[in-house]
Amino acid sequence: KKTFECVQGPRTRSHLCRLGKGSALVCFASSVAPEGVASSRPTDRSQRSGSDPIRIVAADRGMAAELTQVVNWAYRGKEGVETWTGEKHLLSGVRITEKAMTSLLEDQDPAHRIVFAALCEQANDAKPCVVGSIQAELMDDGSAEFGLFSVDPNHQSQGIGRNLITSAEDYARDHWKSKEGVMYLLEMRTKLYGWYERMGYRKTGKKVPFPQGLEGDESVGTPLVPLMFDELRKKL
Repeated sequence: KKTFECVQGPRTRSHLCRLGKGSALVCFASSVAPEGVASSRPTDRSQRSGSDPIRIVAADRGMAAELTQVVNWAYRGKEGVETWTGEKHLLSGVRITEKAMTSLLEDQDPAHRIVFAALCEQANDAKPCVVGSIQAELMDDGSAEFGLFSVDPNHQSQGIGRNLITSAEDYARDHWKSKEGVMYLLEMRTKLYGWYERMGYRKTGKKVPFPQGLEGDESVGTPLVPLMFDELRKKL
């Protein structure tokens, strides 16, 4: 099975969003926009993984294989790499299949749901590789729900996750006028709560059970123990 790894390259630096190929906005930080829509302001946050710059972009179908790999690494573990975000002790199977990811990307509508990818630039003009993801979805109450949040274990604790969430929040606030962000975190993931609190998210007290209809679904995994989600919200 083919895997994709990001190699380290020379230092470069950029602070501004720019229009890339196909009029898709790309940024060396957290301000993002849908295809053909430029950000109204530059960002003051540069982002690197090791010595390579990171761009946050709207994901497309061509990224399906890499996105699937990174999501599964983040949620189920990556061989030879210790990660603090894994759930393999709670669920078996993969977090998402490539088929499900492809469908998710094909069905995107920037007016209601969009997936962002963190791309790591590589040396010698090699194709950037995917090192993170997040999905934003507009809910009926006007809030924005964020999910499918992942960072390649080799690139964790480098600020990529923070920029992914900030990018999704900025998009929801600027394009959907959302006033609140919503996330759901497995209640057993105690190590992660401190990180989300530092990002401004707070428990609402609402508990949501793991969807019964999805147990055994190859695209989400099978619970090994009874699972509940805590709802977390943040004012945007």
